[in-house]
Amino acid sequence: MPEIPLRKGYSIQESDTVRTSVIENLSAKNFISLSKDEIVTCKKCGWHFVVDAEFIRRGSKVCPICQKTITKPKNTTYQSRVTSVNYKQIIKSLDKNLRAIFGDSNLILDKTGRYWILNEKERQSLLSIYGVSATTSFFSIANDEGIVFYLDSESIKPILNNFNKARFVYVDSPLITDSKGLRDLLNSLDHSNTLKYFALKTAFESYVQKVGPEYFEKTWAPLFIESIKTKHENLRQLYARLQTVKDTIINTKFVNIGGPGQPDFFLINTFEYLQAGLKPEKYGEMKCYTKSEFTMEDFGKALGHAVSNDTLSIVSSNDIHPMVWSKIFEFKNQEKYYKHVIIDKDLILFLIHNLELRDLIQ
Repeated sequence: MPEIPLRKGYSIQESDTVRTSVIENLSAKNFISLSKDEIVTCKKCGWHFVVDAEFIRRGSKVCPICQKTITKPKNTTYQSRVTSVNYKQIIKSLDKNLRAIFGDSNLILDKTGRYWILNEKERQSLLSIYGVSATTSFFSIANDEGIVFYLDSESIKPILNNFNKARFVYVDSPLITDSKGLRDLLNSLDHSNTLKYFALKTAFESYVQKVGPEYFEKTWAPLFIESIKTKHENLRQLYARLQTVKDTIINTKFVNIGGPGQPDFFLINTFEYLQAGLKPEKYGEMKCYTKSEFTMEDFGKALGHAVSNDTLSIVSSNDIHPMVWSKIFEFKNQEKYYKHVIIDKDLILFLIHNLELRDLIQ
């Protein structure tokens, strides 16, 4: 059976009958929603146009590849396009699947974080979905944390390598078909990082709640940045490690984008992102936030206060509005570097762990 990326915007032409059958079956199971698009193909270069309202109104379009003017022929073809992915249904299906393998009593589903904790044989394991679960953070990915299921083989497979691909499991349909292989994989992993991750996450969240927003923004965040400056050797080693895996998933942080016509998540090159964010000249424009969500209004205020036009925002949560990330990537494409950087809870935990800054939250 062909692998179908469960990704908004993925499309299949009707001539590909095998994949069309698979994707329609996924839609029938309520894992995805589909639309049927009428398409026109440029006879010169093969570029595909969707017959949209503008095409109908104008009667033609200019091909962006070869500049040929395309008009609608009498006979057109159709494609099936994924308009949304039903993650709630996918999690429900996976949960049922995992409980059949491990048993109800051993498995805990965190519905808010969208991940599972498996308590079995005096061992605690983490199972998550890349791009969906809150715990598939950069901290956990970069520190060989648990088993990670993924739904989009086209995006993820090219950035897996021999050192990390074993614990990344493609979920087909979505269904785990090799339960013995999953158990063998669990037995082969070092699960100590699971406990470290949850302990660090709990300690940070408790600390932020205890000190309050004013202390976090005015005292803790500046101290956090000042402490990073003193960890020259740790930071050098971290950069060196990230650079060696720069083309793999270990060096990626996913951020939720969503919105019309955009993928559900985008992969950040974290080596490049951190290097831009931790430049000394950005420190003077640092802003700090402890609200549950970092909104477009917050981002706009950060831009308005920035004298140098570059910004660094320290945010105690991972809830960044999708449009903020869209703007950050828009600026990055224009300026060719990350002009605006957000160090969210995910990256705060990663830096605390790797730069040995645990004393900051004690």
